[in-house]
Amino acid sequence: MKSRFKISFVTYQHWVLVALCATLLAAESTTAPTTRQADEIRRGVVMGGSPEERTRKVYEQIVRKVEPEGVGEVKRLAQYLEFFKKDFVEDPRQFAISLELDGGAVTGYVECEEHRESLGQFLKYLKLEGVKEQVELLPSAELSEKKFGVVTAESSFLYDRPSGKGETLTECAKGDGVWLLKDGHEGRVLCHGPGGYVGWIDDADVRRVEGGEFDRVINSKATDERVEKVIASAKRLMGVKYVWGGLSASGVDCSGLVQRSMGQVGVMMPRDADQQSLVGKLVATRWHRSSLRRGDLLYFIGRRGTIHHTAIYLGENQLIEAADPGVKVSSFDSSDQNYEKKRDETFFFAKRVLE
Repeated sequence: MKSRFKISFVTYQHWVLVALCATLLAAESTTAPTTRQADEIRRGVVMGGSPEERTRKVYEQIVRKVEPEGVGEVKRLAQYLEFFKKDFVEDPRQFAISLELDGGAVTGYVECEEHRESLGQFLKYLKLEGVKEQVELLPSAELSEKKFGVVTAESSFLYDRPSGKGETLTECAKGDGVWLLKDGHEGRVLCHGPGGYVGWIDDADVRRVEGGEFDRVINSKATDERVEKVIASAKRLMGVKYVWGGLSASGVDCSGLVQRSMGQVGVMMPRDADQQSLVGKLVATRWHRSSLRRGDLLYFIGRRGTIHHTAIYLGENQLIEAADPGVKVSSFDSSDQNYEKKRDETFFFAKRVLE
């Protein structure tokens, strides 16, 4: 009797221990990711909470930089707009933006809807809801289907203003493709040069073309043979978990995947996605993707209009990226099982580094 009781008691202890371990493991599986996310800091922002809550905190932090009390004054609106351009626009050399005051309204132009929406949020959190936002979204509707140009002059410069003497920004050569954004109506047209630079080029130096002809200009050179080595390197990391700041087979982030893969062919890319976006030839934009080619580097923008993600294009609307929970193939095609709506909607431009 005593012996049977001892065996039963030991068995009971065993099952209690098993149940306790199961409970702890279940708790860890449900709480650990939340704890890690709450403790993680990305670009100075503590993660955790809902996207709406993080957005509110970000805007409140930004507003306090210009108004410690969090309340703006209409008479300081011009200063707020200058601050907005510096804080919200990744690089004015790559993103077209011009904000002006016209009575009680903000006019001018921006190149992405995210910047226009961010401006509205910025004014809202400054408690300047009475200020109207009347900003044009580029490319201008006036350009119709001919949003592209081919440089016909032996040499043509991009300037910082639509007319008169201004700063020379960069030079285009004969045969270069340029992405048109807006007519200046004074002999120049706003555009992206081959490297992505934004400036005003003499209209007389450009032949306007439609998308099909422009694609042939952009893709006139043969595909670099190193592209397949880059893609093979990226695919070897398929399934590797996403780790912010990671650069190895034990964990990698989006720009780490690009840097590591490009490094396999001797191309040293900068570390972060926004830095990487400065490298290479502009080959696709949000409004024109048909010129994309296998191996191009894709860049995506967040709700504030700043670059926050990168990936490698595989062709046929497919891309390889490092994103939660790990490295995977995604698609721009809504009929594809790998379709990523967020990537489809936030893609902004692509650069070709290997050509």
